[in-house]
Amino acid sequence: MKTLIASLCRWIAIALSFASACYWYKASKVKVTEQDKELGIDFSYTDTANKDRLIWVLSTAKKQTELNAIAAKFIGWAVFFQVVALILDPF
Repeated sequence: MKTLIASLCRWIAIALSFASACYWYKASKVKVTEQDKELGIDFSYTDTANKDRLIWVLSTAKKQTELNAIAAKFIGWAVFFQVVALILDPF
């Protein structure tokens, strides 16, 4: 029974690690095109490589931070499940 639970924990950890990687990838590619009104002052630039869209720098950083926080939570849970698997079935 311990081996089955340990195996399940490992698969959960794999799934959570993959989800975390997806969030980190998304965070690296996000570009916010509408200003976040909560920030007040923000800086913008025209992205000539992408249809001359206006990109808001601080709003983009805020969105990246939110996505990175979600990814960090997923990886934290993945580590937890890996530790549980290791305790239940060491090697």
